[in-house]
Amino acid sequence: MKSFITILAVSVLLCACSQRDDNKQQVDAGRKFNKAFEELAKAESGTRQEKRDADSPPIEEYRQAKLQAAANELKPLTSTGRGAQQLAARNLIAETSASKARLLARDAVLAWTDQTPLASELISDASSIRMARVIATENGKVDMTAYLADLRKQEQDLVAQQESLNGQVAELQKSVEDMRAQAQDLNDKRMKKAAEADELSRKAFKAEGQMQYDLYVQAAGATREADKLTADADLITAKLSVDHAKLRVAQKQVEHSGILLGEVRDAIKQAQQRGTDVAKLASDSQERAENLTKKFDEQFKSFVSTQADKIDAVFAESMKNYDDAVNGLTTASGVAPQASKSLADLELAGLRAEMGQVLHQQSVIDATYLDLLKSLGESVSSTLPDRATALTEAQTAAEARANKAKDAAKDALVTAAETLQKLTEASDKEVQRTALGQLIQVNLSLGSVTGNTEYNDSATKLRSQLHQLD
Repeated sequence: MKSFITILAVSVLLCACSQRDDNKQQVDAGRKFNKAFEELAKAESGTRQEKRDADSPPIEEYRQAKLQAAANELKPLTSTGRGAQQLAARNLIAETSASKARLLARDAVLAWTDQTPLASELISDASSIRMARVIATENGKVDMTAYLADLRKQEQDLVAQQESLNGQVAELQKSVEDMRAQAQDLNDKRMKKAAEADELSRKAFKAEGQMQYDLYVQAAGATREADKLTADADLITAKLSVDHAKLRVAQKQVEHSGILLGEVRDAIKQAQQRGTDVAKLASDSQERAENLTKKFDEQFKSFVSTQADKIDAVFAESMKNYDDAVNGLTTASGVAPQASKSLADLELAGLRAEMGQVLHQQSVIDATYLDLLKSLGESVSSTLPDRATALTEAQTAAEARANKAKDAAKDALVTAAETLQKLTEASDKEVQRTALGQLIQVNLSLGSVTGNTEYNDSATKLRSQLHQLD
């Protein structure tokens, strides 16, 4: 949890104050913080704290409920007591929204991974419908000589098509394997960093004075690195799903091409041996085309509704929670004591950067969805012209969503960069280092979002600046 270390540090200070001061508000605040941290411990440790059975909610729902319970404990403290107390309470509540936003974004990415095979099948079926109708039409001709010539031409085309598709499959398989290795490497690094953050937090809890603060800062830095690695792994996963979808399309096309090739060769044999069977073959192909068309309509409806309900709507809900978290941290920064102001601003900039990366991920998925719709449109333009309007409408909506997400990603990252740039001039060297490290990643993300290499050049210069501080 990104805000966990900051909140814990302030809570410890509050408890110390309550021991020195009999003030009822301070005593009550200390109790509420203790209760909140009990709930946080359950959220962090999951099932270790209490027994769970078959009727228990999923672990993610359980964790979110515990986070919300911690936030509810501290809501009364967001407008009373000292600035440090309000800062801690608001930070934790904001983290609750951010945690839910991350979970929703992950659900949307997983839904997209499940969605892409259906797109592959739709494109393959559209191609099969076209070929089935061609076969039905050709078999309906009385002129067997012309019919056989056309079938042999189709056979040649299908053989050539299979050779080309087999080459595409080999290239895509290599790409998928490479990206899987990258995703595994990033996940391994993320787990290592998360373990490092956990160990530092445990050490910090036992430490005192400056050593405790330094360990908290190190733990927060390790946590941010783990979050960044998670975002990078999620982006690689999104890219992997794209190439995996393309691979499925190519494999399906090879499969359907082989089926069609067999059908064409059978048609040639039948035409040569039994001219009277031409009418039956035409009827069978027409029936196959009609069945495939019915299946296509059902699956296309499912494809579009899934994108709307399980991906786009979930991303929108994730952004709403990110907005709540950003607003909460913005308010927290306004009440932060001067000594904590830089850390509060650093936390806010980090959350905005994370939000920008998720928005970029959404724009990549929407852009890929748009490309799939365009490929589908090309496949059905001649075969199912009456479906073209629905496809065009879906493409227009997808393009608008992709552009909106991309613009929002840029805005969030630019805002984060502006805050981090100011923090690089802070008097606290550790704040400078952390801000520079985050600013490097934000510039790299902006380079990816905008395609502007100047951001990458800026990241290189910032690395040199960071090395000088070290």
